[in-house]
Amino acid sequence: MTDVLRSRQTAPVAPRRVDADRAARTAGPVTASSEQRQMWYLSRLDPEPASYLVPLAYRLHGPLDVAALSAALDGLVARHAALRTTLTPGDGPAGPSGADATPDGAAPHLVQVVQEPRPGLLRVHDLSGLPTWQRDQERQARMHAETRTPMDLERGPVLRATLLRCAPEEHVLLLTIHHVAVDEWSLDILHEEWAELYAAHRAGRPADLGPVEVDFRDHAAWQHDWLGGPEAAAQREYWRGQLA
Repeated sequence: MTDVLRSRQTAPVAPRRVDADRAARTAGPVTASSEQRQMWYLSRLDPEPASYLVPLAYRLHGPLDVAALSAALDGLVARHAALRTTLTPGDGPAGPSGADATPDGAAPHLVQVVQEPRPGLLRVHDLSGLPTWQRDQERQARMHAETRTPMDLERGPVLRATLLRCAPEEHVLLLTIHHVAVDEWSLDILHEEWAELYAAHRAGRPADLGPVEVDFRDHAAWQHDWLGGPEAAAQREYWRGQLA
C-alpha cells in the first residue's frame, strides 16, 4: 500500500476543486458531466434496467410525523438540483473527452435539464390492516419491486420514496435514487439534511442549513471547460504514454 501511495504522489496533479465564483451558473440546460454521460450510456447499453439504482430501506420505530417527513423530502429535493436533473440529447459536440461515443460511433451531446420541484414525492402505503403473514409478504414484494423498477434518465424522476406503514409506530422507508444523482459520500449529506429538515418541520422552525453554494451544474460547467484546456491535454498525453 505504501508503494501505491508513493506512485500516486508522482502522478500528475488532479483537477482543482470547483471555483464557485468562476463556475458558469445558468438556469437553462448545461452540458452533462463526463460521469453523467457515462451513466446515460451504460443505462442504454446494459440490458439490466435497474443496474445503477441505489436502493435503501430503513426501519423506523416509534412515533412518526408523516407530514413532516414528506415535507422534509420535498425540501431536500428542492434544495439539491441533482435530485431532479434529467439528461437530454441535444445538438452540439459531445465534449473534449470523447469518452461518450454511442455503439454506432456517434457521440451524443447531452445536456442537464433541472426539473421544477414537485411536492408530494413521498408515497405512503398502509399495510397495518393486513394479517401479519400478508403484511410481511407485501412488504417484501414492494421492497423487491423498488430494486427492479428502472428509472428513465431522460424523463425522470431519478428519486423515488415510499413509506410502508406496518403498525402505528412501525414503518419501513424505501428510498431509491439513481447512481447518476448520488454516491456514497453524498448520501451522508442527504441523510443529515433530511434529518434536519424533518426536525425543523416538526418544531415549526427554519432548518439550520446553509445555502448550497456550488451544485452539480457548476461542477459540470467547470469540468467541461477544464477538459478542453491545456492541463487536461497534458494529462491525456501523459496517460497515453503510460499506457503505451
